[in-house]
Amino acid sequence: MSNFTPKIKAIISAMKKYKTFFIAVHQHPDGDTLGAALCTASILKQMKKKVYVFSTDKIPDNLKFMPFINWVNAKKLPTKGKTFDVCLLFECSTLKRAGDISSIAAKSKKIINIDHHKTHSDYGDINYIDKNTSSTSEIIFKIIEKMPIKLTVRQAECLYIGIVTDTGRFYYASLTPTTFRTAAKLIELGVKHHKINDIIYGTKALASLKLTAKALESLKVIDNQFAIMHLTREDFKSSKALAEHTEDISNLAIMIPNVRVSALIKEFDNIIAVNLRSKGCLDVSEIAKSFDGGGHKNAAGFKTKMSFREIEKRIVNEMKKLKPPIKKCRPAK
Repeated sequence: MSNFTPKIKAIISAMKKYKTFFIAVHQHPDGDTLGAALCTASILKQMKKKVYVFSTDKIPDNLKFMPFINWVNAKKLPTKGKTFDVCLLFECSTLKRAGDISSIAAKSKKIINIDHHKTHSDYGDINYIDKNTSSTSEIIFKIIEKMPIKLTVRQAECLYIGIVTDTGRFYYASLTPTTFRTAAKLIELGVKHHKINDIIYGTKALASLKLTAKALESLKVIDNQFAIMHLTREDFKSSKALAEHTEDISNLAIMIPNVRVSALIKEFDNIIAVNLRSKGCLDVSEIAKSFDGGGHKNAAGFKTKMSFREIEKRIVNEMKKLKPPIKKCRPAK
């Protein structure tokens, strides 16, 4: 493995050496964290390893079709006292992002942290963070290419789902030629991309549509540059909607001409979650970071216990601080 990067070499060595793996995805799991985790879990099982896949939150309805999804232990930690050789986390900027797993991680022989977000902490023994890669699923493909195995169709589907969802259907600026080549290779392995895209993007729950209407009703544009939307607890209740039904709403306000930054403020029990979006060179991860959150340049988020009014005022102030000034920032081409 002399031609491998040191971190890929270390990850593959750990996969070979150790026998038991605790795999965790981030809170409110999306297609990328699940795609990377489930593909890796399948490969480890092929290698005769014992694997426990954990999610601190339930699986979104639109991702329940994913291969191996029944392996995910949603909201169910392993039996108390059970230990693992390796604690492997996907898209978790901090250990806490995976839920209450600190005791499991502390007892593991090795912690591996794989991520592609700009904001992160190096809490692992091995930290493979590649912010120039479109998705964590694309990172996993890079690792697998260095292994003497061939992906099955179902494993390839997991990675394709991760890539297509985390690139916004191959829309975001994080895309590179390598991303398209990776997707092509997965399709060559037998992935029916049109079927996957139809399930994820061509199907929408009634509750999600009703919630979208509520968000659009709340939309306001400030200084012809910033867009804000709200969703209250009452909005979720009257729409019979869940947190997962907000997945695509965050991207709507940024479609408005001249709007370069948007925020979706969501009220849940005892907490408010904020999704931030931007166009071009404005980095909303800087806003998220100021509230102890994180993410990408054009898509980030955080949680807070501030009131609606207070957090909106703070967000607008932070938007105005973004550099370079909005009037000098052109949309990404």
